[in-house]
This record gives sequence, C-alpha cells and structure tokens, in this order.
Amino acid sequence: MQVLTSQLRHSNSWEELQALFLEHRARMNHIHLSALMVRLAQLADEAGSGCGRHQSSSSSSSSSGSSGRRGAVSGPGEAGLESPGQSGRGREGGSKLQALVRMRPFLAQLVPHVGMQLLTLGPRQLSNVMWALGR
Repeated sequence: MQVLTSQLRHSNSWEELQALFLEHRARMNHIHLSALMVRLAQLADEAGSGCGRHQSSSSSSSSSGSSGRRGAVSGPGEAGLESPGQSGRGREGGSKLQALVRMRPFLAQLVPHVGMQLLTLGPRQLSNVMWALGR
C-alpha cells in the first residue's frame, strides 16, 4: 500500500491521478485519499502558476512578498501564508480555472468518494483534505 501512496504523491498529471484512482479506489484508505487530494491541489496550483512539477517547491526570487515563496506550492503546511492581496489572480488564476474545468469529471467522481470516507480520516488526513479543497 505504500507503493500506491508513493505513486499518488509523485504523479505528474491529474490524468495520472485519475487512472490510479479508478484502478485502486476500492482499496484506497484514508492515507491514499489524503495524498491524492493534496497532489491534485498541487497540480492545479502548478497549472495556475505556469510552473512545472519540480519548480513548484523551490522558492522564486522573482516573486514579490515578504517570504519570497508566494508562487511556491509545497503542501498543506504552506496553506494560509498569503495575504488576501497576494492571491495571484489574473492570468495565473485563469490557468488554474482552466485546469479545474478540465479536471471537473474527475472531481465529480472523487469528491463524493472522499465524502463517503470522511469518517475514516484521521485528524491529519482530514486537515490535508480540507486544505486541498480550499485551494
């Protein structure tokens, strides 16, 4: 089962995540669902920022902001670091919206499945899923 978690965390596209979900959804546990949701949110954010998978966790010196990490997306621990004025709307937001529209059929399958498993989530997984949904 750790192999599946690793595959989810290292997926390079939402289509890859969807294929893993469809193949393994009957045996996915709370850790798998949390990893899937977090990675999906990261991929959507990467689409919105225009950066690739490996660039997303490095800080960008061209980003403005006090932390220098405004455009970086690394995971739930980074949630809420941006102030409302730094939310990166405009062209980046449009790209993210386009990515979410393309993901919509997958989200329509995934979100109800996660909802049915909500009571099996531990505190950490629940927090991660809520972070991902809030992205």
